[in-house]
Amino acid sequence: AAIIFGGAFVWRLSTAIEPLIPLAILATPEARIGIAANAFGWGAIIGLNIFLPMYLQSAVGMTATHSGVSLMVLMVALNVSAGISGQLLGRVKRYKLVPMLGLGAAVVAIFTLACRADRVTPLEFEIMVALFGLGFGPLPPLCKTVVQNSVAVLHLGAAIGTMTFLRHLFPTMLVAVFGAIVM
Repeated sequence: AAIIFGGAFVWRLSTAIEPLIPLAILATPEARIGIAANAFGWGAIIGLNIFLPMYLQSAVGMTATHSGVSLMVLMVALNVSAGISGQLLGRVKRYKLVPMLGLGAAVVAIFTLACRADRVTPLEFEIMVALFGLGFGPLPPLCKTVVQNSVAVLHLGAAIGTMTFLRHLFPTMLVAVFGAIVM
């Protein structure tokens, strides 16, 4: 059913006078990759925000309040990193290197957290979550810049709207998938 409805959606977009998502936006490989990277990255962030407190309560034994507060480190690190990298991207010659190194650090942090899940201390948890936030932070500003620079000016608003729409849609679907795996 999803394939049929997805195909019907794409067909309708291609025939509409003013489509919800102009397909010309997705025809640009840079925009397509930037939108997908942003959507999947936010899927991971939202998934962590939902499932990490459950893990901390059930496996580590934290209270609901303490497990929720422990995720503040993730969000603070993410926002600080995004703000700094947004300023840094325009000042460095190899601007793609900053998010790529950050994502590498984020993957290592989450992998380490997954491998040590049964014996992680609260301090180690906070360090891994902070590293994940710092590593993911540069991705959204880069994705937005890539999308803005790769589409025609007349599609700029629709491209950013599409990126925002998919940033909310993909996490919803990924959380359902993560939930099916976890439960």
